[in-house]
Amino acid sequence: MIMESMTIALPEIFLALSGIVILLVGLFTDDRKKAITRVRQLVMLALGVAVIIILDMPSARINGFNSFYVSDAFGQLIKILMLLGALVCVLMGRDYFKTMDCDRFEIPILYLFATLGGMVIVSANDFLPLYLGVELQALSLYTLIAVRRESAIPSEAGLKYFVLGALSSGFILYGISLVYGFAGSTHFENLAQTFAMANMRAGDVMHQSNIGVLLALVFVFAGMAFKLSAAPFHMWTPDVYHGAPTPVVAYMATVSKIAAVGLIMRVIVNPFNGLAYDYVQIIAVLSVLSMVVGSFGGLVQIDLKRLMGYSAIANIGFILLALVALGENGVTSALLYVTIYAITTLGIFGVILCMRQKDRLVSEISDLQGISSVHPVLALCMAI
Repeated sequence: MIMESMTIALPEIFLALSGIVILLVGLFTDDRKKAITRVRQLVMLALGVAVIIILDMPSARINGFNSFYVSDAFGQLIKILMLLGALVCVLMGRDYFKTMDCDRFEIPILYLFATLGGMVIVSANDFLPLYLGVELQALSLYTLIAVRRESAIPSEAGLKYFVLGALSSGFILYGISLVYGFAGSTHFENLAQTFAMANMRAGDVMHQSNIGVLLALVFVFAGMAFKLSAAPFHMWTPDVYHGAPTPVVAYMATVSKIAAVGLIMRVIVNPFNGLAYDYVQIIAVLSVLSMVVGSFGGLVQIDLKRLMGYSAIANIGFILLALVALGENGVTSALLYVTIYAITTLGIFGVILCMRQKDRLVSEISDLQGISSVHPVLALCMAI
């Protein structure tokens, strides 16, 4: 039983141990430039090996650690997307951080631990490991956003994300405590059984307390909506995207969003499926608001990264729209959309990082004027 549990968590265990070892390698390497290069290579190797480990695992659903942790085809797909996205973001940041004179060996390691947190999220079968994964990813992102400590704008963005992130984590934790108070468990399978039985017996006491559970879900959804950048919990997104380093923004717009989609799917599909028709209106409202705010808010932007922030808000609305459909088709549609979104978004940020205008990185939409004559191939990629 212990060996089976260790096997399904092998990618996460491997990444955790790799992160610790790589951190020690960076600390005990005297030459700073050599340490940065060596750490980056080791992090990329660790992410690649983790992908191979996941591909070698069976796709059938397997529970481990007393059913607190689960491995299935859904989780494996999300993890592979996150690992490949993190790998691309580490490559993106290689030259960027050198240009900004803030290249530190800790940066690739923070990418690794943030990805590890996302992988824990999508394999969690209980609210407790899920919350630990959320916090591990969030703490890594706080540091990555404010990595340029000498600049006021990234520091402000990091502080804003930290304060609002702590508030959203508080919402999630408070919602979890209410769920435990009303249902007596935080385990997803136990919650699914409890609410399924409650719906079968209209006169049951548990059925009467469904209103309390829905109140708890409101808090949980509010916290998850922050992680997703869904309106009306999107306020932080344009400001943080504007202030954070571009490779970190690319990570937040793709890998972090993939983990957040995995988070909301784990919570919706299994434990609260019996209450689906009670809370689907909440998701529908978040979806419509996100599409409207993201689309119209992006029209007045002049900064490229702020524009990408509003693009993320609008796209999350479309992903939530797929979840409104419920069932297997809704989940499949959301997974397909988030896969295409991640690929295209990484491509856009890659093009932005490659473009130069007057020997500086492009930052505003006006900088793209006449870019086709200077960078015709990149302009074509951007148009596609």
